[in-house]
Amino acid sequence: MLQDLRWAVRLALRNRALTAVIVLSLALGIGANTTIFTLINAVFLRPLPVRDPERLVQVFTVMPKSAAYQSLSLANYRDFRDSVPELSGLAAWRSVGVNLVGGTEPLAIGGQLVTGNYFELLGVEAALGRTFTPHEDKTAGDTRLVISDALWRRGFNGDPAVVGNIVTLNRIPFTVIGVMPPGFRGVQQLGGAEFWAPLATHDHLLTGDVEATFFSTRAALAFQVIGRMQPGISLDRARQAMKRMARSLEQQYPKENEGRSVELLPLAETAIAGPQGRDAFVRSGALLLAATGLVLLIACGNVASLLLARAMPRRREIALRLAVGAARSRIVRQLLAESAVLAVMGGLGGIALAFWSRDLLLALRPTGMRADFIDLAMEPRVLWFTIALSTLTGILFGLLPAIRGSHVDLVSGFKTESETPSRGRAWTMGLDLRGALVTGQIALSLVALVGAGLFLRSLQAAQRLELGFRSDNLIVAFINTGSQGYSPQRARQFFTDVVERVRALPGVEGVSWGEAVPQFSGQAVSRRLFPEGRELPPELLSLFVPFDGIFPGYLSALGIPILDGRDFTHADREGAGLVAIVNETTATLYWPGQNPIGKRFKHRMSPNYYTVVGVARDAQYQGLGAGPQPHLYYPALQYQTPAMALAVRTSGDPEPMLPMVGQVIKQLDASMPRPLYQTMTDVLRDNLWRARLAAALLAVFAILAVTLTCVGIYGVMAYSVTQRTREIGIRMALGAEHTRVQRMILRQTLKLTVLGVGLGLAAALATTRLIANLLYVSPTDAWTFAAVGVLLGGVALLASYLPARRAARVDPLVALRYE
Repeated sequence: MLQDLRWAVRLALRNRALTAVIVLSLALGIGANTTIFTLINAVFLRPLPVRDPERLVQVFTVMPKSAAYQSLSLANYRDFRDSVPELSGLAAWRSVGVNLVGGTEPLAIGGQLVTGNYFELLGVEAALGRTFTPHEDKTAGDTRLVISDALWRRGFNGDPAVVGNIVTLNRIPFTVIGVMPPGFRGVQQLGGAEFWAPLATHDHLLTGDVEATFFSTRAALAFQVIGRMQPGISLDRARQAMKRMARSLEQQYPKENEGRSVELLPLAETAIAGPQGRDAFVRSGALLLAATGLVLLIACGNVASLLLARAMPRRREIALRLAVGAARSRIVRQLLAESAVLAVMGGLGGIALAFWSRDLLLALRPTGMRADFIDLAMEPRVLWFTIALSTLTGILFGLLPAIRGSHVDLVSGFKTESETPSRGRAWTMGLDLRGALVTGQIALSLVALVGAGLFLRSLQAAQRLELGFRSDNLIVAFINTGSQGYSPQRARQFFTDVVERVRALPGVEGVSWGEAVPQFSGQAVSRRLFPEGRELPPELLSLFVPFDGIFPGYLSALGIPILDGRDFTHADREGAGLVAIVNETTATLYWPGQNPIGKRFKHRMSPNYYTVVGVARDAQYQGLGAGPQPHLYYPALQYQTPAMALAVRTSGDPEPMLPMVGQVIKQLDASMPRPLYQTMTDVLRDNLWRARLAAALLAVFAILAVTLTCVGIYGVMAYSVTQRTREIGIRMALGAEHTRVQRMILRQTLKLTVLGVGLGLAAALATTRLIANLLYVSPTDAWTFAAVGVLLGGVALLASYLPARRAARVDPLVALRYE
């Protein structure tokens, strides 16, 4: 084998042009697969850095006839924790955003308020210092802080002396007691927390009337809960025990827990994007793997075709080896060794390409997403994948040429080309094999092109969706005054001052505040609504409606019209009667066939009724293409609302206004971390980042596939012309015209193209239905299929034009003297 490998290396170096083409083809295919597998590994395969992750589960509240998984209330969590022996422990947390001062610069960061047993239950220890102990979650005075490795490096320059330092969160001093190891960001694979503080410190870090109720009422579903199963306890047994306890809590507290049960899911299934978002990631990952798999198959077909072409001139060499006693298995082994050397070279090129592509993937992330949102490290698992893929590739593209090359007839093998009939069995079989490979390449390329075309069309369709508001000339920014320790009165004054100063800027048509801006950060709390005098059907009893606090003028600034009734005014403030504006969908669901103006409703967090004073047009809040969703607005002046999103409507291009709006915030509070100011156009583009990433990657893969297919078609036709040079010379000597010879070659390409396009269309029709949920257009979009078929057919004919043109210019005298 070593002798075979040495010979294979010498042969590769001797045929440098052919080797370069083969290695480049393999590097593109292997590199694309390695890049996507690096992404798949980071999202799906990398285990959480905790002890025995297979025994960890996440607990959700579920309700009848609702597919949504909800959080738990703090009171219910405590009862479950103390009453279910099948679980060795339960821990709870709530996400929180704060302003940090004490590092290199003020930072707006996200973290978690956790119970004291959080780290103990996960089985993780700090890299520096220590984590919390259970008793440190008993009083609000235990203001201790654990930070992530990423925050330690970003905010404190990786200083080991950070342990013991005093920093301020929302202007409250906290002592840093530990730094977690690299890679630990809580129980979320993407993003994750930058710090952890004891749950008992919520009074310091969470402000507002709404936030306070989360800790005092059993009805508030506001806490994520994880549990660890006892050794020997199955998931089903733990689930049944939790459901029994849920029924007991429903009987004890019927008002708060009516219709509520629980569900346990393995943490490995919820750590990616929650139980609802995981399927979309799985489908996206499978799509990208399938696309890169097509590229690799096309590359293998291309390389196999080139090796078949190289095997034909080596017939005399192989015939001589067989004549002196070499076994056919020995010939196959040598040819496979040659393929293995090429595969290793292609694999090394693929790894180099994957290293470069990681930075490209990170560059495509949305604005505001940190570079450490996902770790695309080339771990040993990725390298082993590349090694296995290179080995499989070497066998895949090398086996057919090796078997075909070893079957040489000794008599014909010693003859020269001129002595071998151009229509001989050996030549015909070689061409038929290469023709079959090219047909397969065309079919696979068409599938890749259809996928890329559908996503490009889908991206265009998404940008034309009706949003329900005006996205042009709009600036948005999210600011949390609670993180600055503002009192309710100071927060309201700050919001009022910002509106007055921004409104005075030249070119501003409207400005206001809201808890949630469509498609933007910030999220309204969801409530179950109970209209006065109406029994709700079960599907509405389990429906949660976003409850969005807004300032007067907010709907006008966004361009959301009031269809009936009135907008809020400054008279709708604390002490006045509770009022609300509902959108069209909410009005239709809760007051079908009636005018909702003047109707009253309440929710379980408030004993008082709200009166509907207006109906607003539906707007797309949750995501593009989500369809009509219920939404409700209440006056933010009636409750303390510390975290708000600023909306600024301009008369012209909003880009020059961004620094001016930022300067207003800086003048009012110089210590406030600079928020992310974006135009709504940028926000919408960022919200389509997954679609844009998929479209960009699939387009790149499709271009690679078509390029490799063109090389394959050119190689087959060029080889065909070379083998038929003597035949073509005879035809032309007998009077055949140049155009007739050219059409003869193009006709051969046309047959392969028509067959490949037909097979590809059938395969695309069968497979694109699997990605229907990822598209904003039909998976069988006729325009896409027609355009791709015509494009690929034209490219295939173009690739064969040069060989056909060369065939038409064959000199009969030269052809008849061939060899």
